[in-house]
Amino acid sequence: QSLETRPTLIELLERPGFGELRDFEKKDGERTNPEKIEIPAEEIRRALHVSPAGNEAFAFRESQFQMSERVRDALEKGERVAIEAPTGTGKSVAYLVPGVLAAKKTESPLVVSTHSKALQDQLLEKDLPLVAKLLGQPVRATTVKGQENYLCLRKLHQECTFLPE
Repeated sequence: QSLETRPTLIELLERPGFGELRDFEKKDGERTNPEKIEIPAEEIRRALHVSPAGNEAFAFRESQFQMSERVRDALEKGERVAIEAPTGTGKSVAYLVPGVLAAKKTESPLVVSTHSKALQDQLLEKDLPLVAKLLGQPVRATTVKGQENYLCLRKLHQECTFLPE
C-alpha cells in the first residue's frame, strides 16, 4: 500500500476487533459435544466453478475440488488432515473455501498458520479476495506476523519518553 492509502494509527485503533482469543478458547473448552458442521459439497463445487470478473485465469480444477472436499470432510468430522499437492493445484483456495464456509456456520474464526510472511501476504491480498468473490460474500481477515512487527506498550514507553507512565 502507498503511504496515502495506509490507515492512520487512530483509524486502526478504532476498527472493530475480531474478538478476544481467550473468549474463543473458553468457548471451545466449554464445548463437550461440538455441533456437527455441514458444508454442502455442492456449495464448494459451485464456488470453484465461478470465474470471477477480472480473473479469467481462474478455472475449475478437479484436483483442487478433491482437496477442498477432503478439507470439508475433515472439518465436518472434527478431524485433522495433512495434504501434499503439487504447484498449480490451487491449494490456498482449496482449503480457504471450506474453511471460510465452516467459520461462517460456526461463527468462529478460521486460523491459517503459514510458514512465511510472503504466503500470509498472498492469502490476504490475493487469495481471500478471490474466495470472497467465489463465495459471493465478504470475508473479514487480518494477519499476525510475529511480535517483532508490533508495537506493545512497553516498547512505546521505552521509545517515547514524553508519555506519562
